Amino acid sequence: MGRRELDSCSLCVKYSIFAMNMIYFALGCSCLGVSIWIYVDRNFMSAVFGIDLMTVATVFLIACGALIMLISFFGCCGAVLESKCLILGYCIALAVVFLFMIIAGVLASVYKTRLNEDVRNSMIRVLRNDYGVDLDKRYNRALTDAWDEAQQFLECCAVEESGWEVYKQSKWYQHNQGNNTDSTKPLVPKSCCKRYHDSHKYIELSKCQTNKYGPPSKTGDTNNDALHYRGCYSAGKDFVIEHASYLIIFAFVVAVTMIIGFLMAIYLYIQLARF
Repeated sequence: MGRRELDSCSLCVKYSIFAMNMIYFALGCSCLGVSIWIYVDRNFMSAVFGIDLMTVATVFLIACGALIMLISFFGCCGAVLESKCLILGYCIALAVVFLFMIIAGVLASVYKTRLNEDVRNSMIRVLRNDYGVDLDKRYNRALTDAWDEAQQFLECCAVEESGWEVYKQSKWYQHNQGNNTDSTKPLVPKSCCKRYHDSHKYIELSKCQTNKYGPPSKTGDTNNDALHYRGCYSAGKDFVIEHASYLIIFAFVVAVTMIIGFLMAIYLYIQLARF
């Protein structure tokens, strides 16, 4: 006795699953690429804020992206071959990735709420005690590099708005030799200084670091156009909230499409099981 043919509705679902998995593959590629970029090139805020939740959420999304790409392949094969085993495995895998996406979205949401006064105080404490000193230690080197990258990328300096004073209170300042006199010691690191947008050249490094007539040595009406005024707490908070929002939206969109794909796969599996 020959195998029964799927009815028109089941055939429609079959080809819809195939099309849906092509979309999943594109989403997986996007998720993997963006997550790796954030992890490698934009993950400095985890070290600056002292919170690893963004790193964890990004790692979750990297795993999800790779899994989505793999699952989409098996989903296409299951639909084309009309294999009950592949379709069932596909449903289970979708449920697992759906759970991963929910966890990543929750972690990103929690991260947004963790940026409070304790984080601000921790940032100040780290700059005073760990930035730019004992660079032979892995922690201090990684933290210093993260702060320099954050200050350059976010165009900010220290923690508070116009908060350069924290550097003069730091071990970095105490151990910095400068030109052998306190009057010529850099008051802020180079990463606090403005650069030309079309190059890595600083606008005026000496004025930025050692200006005696205004910022960063003292506050007043005098403007230092070579120095960043914005604090890294507010700049970093805006940056993290923006990126966390992207992660939440992406996780929600993928989760919704997976629910649709899961229901269609279940329907197809039931139809195949009747044969």
